[in-house]
Amino acid sequence: MEPAAAARAHLTTRSTELDLDGIELGEPRVASASTGRVVRFPQTIDGVRVVGGGVIVRIDGRGEMQRVAVDVLGTDNIVISATLDEDAAKEALEAALGERPQVARVELVILRAGEGTLVWELDVFQGLGGTRYWIDADDGALIGALPLGSHALGRVFERNPVDTPEPIDAELALLDTGASPIHLNGWNGLFSVAHYAGGGLASGLFFDQELVPSSGEDFLYDPPASPLNPIDEIAQVNTYYHLTAMRPLFQALGAPIDDPGWKLTAVANVHDNGNYWNNAIFTPTGVPSGPFAAPNLILIGQGTASDFSYDSDVIKHEFVHYVSHNAFDFSMYQFYFDQHGPNPFSGSIDEGVSDYFAASEADDPEIGESALGPLGVMRDLADTSKKCPDDLFGEVHNDGELIGSFAWTLHEQLGKEAADRLVYGAMSSMPQGGYITDFANGIVSTVDELVAEGALTAADKAVIEQEMTDRGIYGCSRFQPISSLTPAKATVLGLQNATRWFGGTCQDMKDAGYGMSSPFHYYYDGERGETGAKLTFKATPQVGDEIDYTVYMRRDGVVSYSVELHPVVQTYDYELHVTTETAELILDQNSSPPYDPEAFNDIVIVSKACPDMVVEMSGEAYESPIGEGGGGGGGADPGTGGGASDGGSGGAGGAGGSASDGGSGGAGGSDDAADDGCGCRAAGAEERGVAPALALGAAVLLMSARRRKRGRR
Repeated sequence: MEPAAAARAHLTTRSTELDLDGIELGEPRVASASTGRVVRFPQTIDGVRVVGGGVIVRIDGRGEMQRVAVDVLGTDNIVISATLDEDAAKEALEAALGERPQVARVELVILRAGEGTLVWELDVFQGLGGTRYWIDADDGALIGALPLGSHALGRVFERNPVDTPEPIDAELALLDTGASPIHLNGWNGLFSVAHYAGGGLASGLFFDQELVPSSGEDFLYDPPASPLNPIDEIAQVNTYYHLTAMRPLFQALGAPIDDPGWKLTAVANVHDNGNYWNNAIFTPTGVPSGPFAAPNLILIGQGTASDFSYDSDVIKHEFVHYVSHNAFDFSMYQFYFDQHGPNPFSGSIDEGVSDYFAASEADDPEIGESALGPLGVMRDLADTSKKCPDDLFGEVHNDGELIGSFAWTLHEQLGKEAADRLVYGAMSSMPQGGYITDFANGIVSTVDELVAEGALTAADKAVIEQEMTDRGIYGCSRFQPISSLTPAKATVLGLQNATRWFGGTCQDMKDAGYGMSSPFHYYYDGERGETGAKLTFKATPQVGDEIDYTVYMRRDGVVSYSVELHPVVQTYDYELHVTTETAELILDQNSSPPYDPEAFNDIVIVSKACPDMVVEMSGEAYESPIGEGGGGGGGADPGTGGGASDGGSGGAGGAGGSASDGGSGGAGGSDDAADDGCGCRAAGAEERGVAPALALGAAVLLMSARRRKRGRR
């Protein structure tokens, strides 16, 4: 039986056990993985795809079902009825952007936000690598924007002018030498290398292809006197050579690279409106028309200190993004939001595996010696210091170093062939928008296959599992515990970091009311019988001394975010605003709602400070002194609740004072907190005004609690 049919039959047999009764699965995608196959079924509802929803079935080389991963959206409250059609969605996007966009693709989909939101998904040729927009299919509101460029931000790897300063003459494999004239085209019509001819990343680029052989069929051009020369023949030749050199690796791993849908255009010497550009990207928006039309596009920049096309690490890194998208499409890049808030984890995994395969092909763990080294951002996969969750903060290149260095450790311990197969197998198991735990599960499944095959031993498996444990990859869940025995550390990006992506200044973002959210959630794991809890927060800015963040906590549920273009924290029970180094949140039976040690007490942190910040968190049992009103979120009405920091003495109508000053409550009254560093309220307090939006491109990552609603459980 074919893998897809066998997998569907297996799911049908186990439908009740897997909670798939009533769940609709669309046409699957089948990919090779180690000795077997991975079958990926997208979830659909009345034929409409659920973004990130689906089932992955892993089949070993004997045809036996090895692993099933289910991640689906409940269908009870979803009705597929779009008020807007495709043309109306395009008009709504045009109205929101203030200009007519060039749309590459349109699809009606369901976002896994709230209880499921029916939207039109539009991929647009815009900005750095294109942008994906989501338009509400009912009212035409723009509720999401996702930049599509997978790029190196100045950090990648392989042979280059630093390691190998003298050019060599090498075969240009798969070049179309039968054409007249011969250009840098090959792969049986599936690949072209072009040259930057003008334009900008936001306004649109122009390419040309004028380079012909220096003699006969050979492109033997010497490097220019200056590597910053914009008319640079060897940059184009280098781009062709190193992208082509990656094909055999992934063909051997099972990627269908010769499929017409994998057609690729690469452009060397890219500038931005004539200015140097320290970057390289892959984008699935491709080139819509003309002689270089292709569904996939790689742009290699002409940097301020070096030509990125000279550094094969950069080129090969982008090739892996190209493979990742076309084979598995698991990455949702830097700015993805799901029902739990910012979710950059799949983008981090994509960056990490792209670094790894570039390093693996070079047998060198340093990434980007000539392109990134002069900028001070070269990566070294031999550095094994990063661990989850403490060293991850939501920037995909930084967080990807955990995955890249882990994979390089496998390369060192097990050899290139086994490590390559392990990493590619883990990629094949990744769901769209998945987590690091999904990558870990994929590693485990592939290890089992390779042990059964005899390519690895039981001792190898033990080494791999220990490495994942030591690096925190096994337990790298979206939700991290806090207890008296398990303190936690959250590193939160500052607004100044975000200006690197979106422009403007930190003050601009503050004026607009934005903040940066921790990618992880944290939950207090209390002990049965506790009557109260004290949570302590200690903040350390990475630069300067500015501290400005808010702790949001929900009892017996997950802190959730709004479904809109600029998502904000929406559902929570307690709020603690902090501007000093140390702050406490105290909860007991007088809190509103009362503290429950057996509940899932979920926490997120949102920073409105400019610098990146580390917040250390710990928790312990707390017993309120006799006569003292307990802490709590405070009530929506005066006199119904106390503050959540230290509480005050209770009064006839109040459970305590407001946060941080310990004021005494009066009958039917309340005391306002002095602004000494932290303040706490419950959801249900007065609504703050919505700040004006920044440029649309800044939308998805930036958030603050501009609105407060009563917690729903």
